[in-house]
Amino acid sequence: MAKITKEKLIKRAEKLYKTKKLEKCLQASNKILKSYPDELKIYMLKIDVLRHLEKYDEIEKTVAEFLSNSPKEESHYVVATHIFDEVDNHDAVMNVLEEGIKLYPESEGLILLKAKRLYLSDIEEGMKFFEYTDKIPKTSPLWKELMYIKARAYKMYEEHEKSLEVYDEILKSSMDLETLSRKLKTLKMLEKEDEALEILDKMIAEDNGKDWALINKGIYLEGIDNKKAIELIDEVIENDPENDILFLAYLSKAYALFDNMAYQDAADYISKLTSLDKDCFKKSDFLFFLGKFAYLGNDPEYAKDMLKQIDFFDYIYDEAMEILMEINAPSIEEILGEKGLNILNKSPRDSELFDELIESGAEIEFFDDMPEERELKSLEDYEEAVNDFQKDRGKEYFEEHKGDFWRMLETRPYMEWLFSVAEGYWHEGRKEESIDKLKYMLELNPGDNQGARYFLWNRLLELNRLDEFEEYCEMFEEEDSPFRAYSLLLSAIKRNDDEETIADLYEEALETNKHVPDYLTGKSRLPLKPPAFYSPYDEDEAMYYSIFALKAWNDDKIAMKKLKQLSK
Repeated sequence: MAKITKEKLIKRAEKLYKTKKLEKCLQASNKILKSYPDELKIYMLKIDVLRHLEKYDEIEKTVAEFLSNSPKEESHYVVATHIFDEVDNHDAVMNVLEEGIKLYPESEGLILLKAKRLYLSDIEEGMKFFEYTDKIPKTSPLWKELMYIKARAYKMYEEHEKSLEVYDEILKSSMDLETLSRKLKTLKMLEKEDEALEILDKMIAEDNGKDWALINKGIYLEGIDNKKAIELIDEVIENDPENDILFLAYLSKAYALFDNMAYQDAADYISKLTSLDKDCFKKSDFLFFLGKFAYLGNDPEYAKDMLKQIDFFDYIYDEAMEILMEINAPSIEEILGEKGLNILNKSPRDSELFDELIESGAEIEFFDDMPEERELKSLEDYEEAVNDFQKDRGKEYFEEHKGDFWRMLETRPYMEWLFSVAEGYWHEGRKEESIDKLKYMLELNPGDNQGARYFLWNRLLELNRLDEFEEYCEMFEEEDSPFRAYSLLLSAIKRNDDEETIADLYEEALETNKHVPDYLTGKSRLPLKPPAFYSPYDEDEAMYYSIFALKAWNDDKIAMKKLKQLSK
């Protein structure tokens, strides 16, 4: 009888995985590893199966076996680090990194991973590790990157003076504007304006990055001496510098004019930014600033024209709509009249007139009901804030206002706390509780201004709870965004829908954002953090979706393979 080759055994295991016979695939993988204990492909397959089955303890054992039996390659330690990170095993992450760095002491990837891990979890141990920078040449990009992480660590623990020392050490090695900019921001945070201005004045006097220094001096003087700030920025504009500096000059002057209440002039400089074609300033930012400045400058019609163009799914939509509501809303005097105002001012909560106004649909918001501000750092802090709000308002309050949360300003802190609790539960492994919180948020605010649905969709897809995903996706059937379109595509692949359906969904998804497949499949590199802002159809939007959806896609190798085929 002919012996079955290793390749055939692997193909058989892969077929079991593709047909979603996960337990059998797990058994087949274990058999292969008994005979071939260093087979990387099967270790990765087994780990994927265990993820689907949520057998996290076995994942950790499998990774340990993989490192023990496979060749000691640098990339293997990186892979193991990320797997342990996904299952929130910090000790295992640190052990793997330490072992890897012993074998590969010059590995930039492993060193940076360890530095970031340490400063996020243990500042004292993190600072001991940063002594490693003494062994690295200061001309190395790794040295500067580690120093930046060290400065962020100090800032995270509010030791800002020490972060200044780190920036000074970098600047002794080489004067660069990125590091100087970080130092100036820290000085401003510490209210050390005199020291910052002294640095900028020296640069101006020595003609060393003079235009950059003039603009930053102008920024520092905004709110102190706006006239002088504008003069400094004008000096740069007259020099006709290159686009990067000119962009900064136009933006800085717009803010200075805004502070000076010259709203129309500020809007003119915002308009000039469009001629520079800079990706960091999105269309929505441009429209919002023009609308806001026009509104403050008593040109409500122009403001409305600008603000109405902002897309519903844009991060700045809520702020734009609040301004529009202020423009369109009748005054309180028009609604109530003199007699009504007198009654309302005396007893706004109990008057019959107030009840009649509420019943008629008049939107009157009272800010004395806002919950008090809190300093929240831990998950327990957020849980306490949520519980206090619920106890303070009572069950009837929630029943009465369910569906109107977020529209009522007094509920917004609570909704933000609730979202933080949901995320905290997820990262602690309390996945069912996290999902319940996200669902409850959609009950309280079906319009979902916070985007909780995007997190819920991804979580349900990660857990292969496809029926629930479909249910919550249908709630937003009118939405035309990559967040929904690519989630529907992933769900269809997971359900093993026919090829025509999947192809159609792929084309529909591309229409919402064509850049997403490149970021999901690795053709384009994802940043470590999601962009702060994005606009519909642009690459920042694609990065934003891909960062949050990557795990849901990566956990399903069939789905990822299909996406790669479709995107060829």
